[in-house]
Amino acid sequence: MLTGFSDVVMHLVAGYKLCGGGPDWVEMWRMLDLDGKRAIQHLVVHIGEPAGQVAVIVTADVHCADPEGMFRWDPPRTLGALLYVDGRVTLRQPIVGAAIDPVHLDRVIDAVAYEAARLARDTRDQRGPSAVTVFAATSAEA
Repeated sequence: MLTGFSDVVMHLVAGYKLCGGGPDWVEMWRMLDLDGKRAIQHLVVHIGEPAGQVAVIVTADVHCADPEGMFRWDPPRTLGALLYVDGRVTLRQPIVGAAIDPVHLDRVIDAVAYEAARLARDTRDQRGPSAVTVFAATSAEA
């Protein structure tokens, strides 16, 4: 169980390739399969310790050509809350408790990455080009 900031960071360092961080956050890129195509999604994991608990907020930008339009479309989601911050749409999912199960944290990270990439793809399909990076699988990977 992860019971504090250092436990969460150690877990993330051991299991993920991190690309940056700060005093209360780390960032990473996740490669995932999105309906048979490869997608790369950037995530930021914010970590805090309010009132003797562990609080983790997994965030991912939903890359779309019309961020304000996404809220008019109001796409269905499987998790998290969509927020409009500094001209960007961000999907956020918190986890708070006295201790956090590392397997649960891994599942939330993967779910947020997949959902943000899916929303970007669906927004592109509904409203035009998206900035999400999608790669077709090569024959060697298939």
